[in-house]
Amino acid sequence: MRNNFAHQAKQAESDKFQERAAAQQQMKHWQADADSTGVRDQDALAKLPAEERGAWQQLWADVAKVLKRASEPR
Repeated sequence: MRNNFAHQAKQAESDKFQERAAAQQQMKHWQADADSTGVRDQDALAKLPAEERGAWQQLWADVAKVLKRASEPR
């Protein structure tokens, strides 16, 4: 997931609207995808070991930042 995230983060910085839109769409999908519930929702994260929980929390914070960046006009 992190490899794909790195690609999406680069797209979010693009001057090309289509690339930013693709990154935005992917980040929104990740935030809503039922398959990610076990590593996204607070109750599920609380059940994970601290190190793993922290890594997932950081990913979701990064996803929110990329989504915001991709949404900003150029």
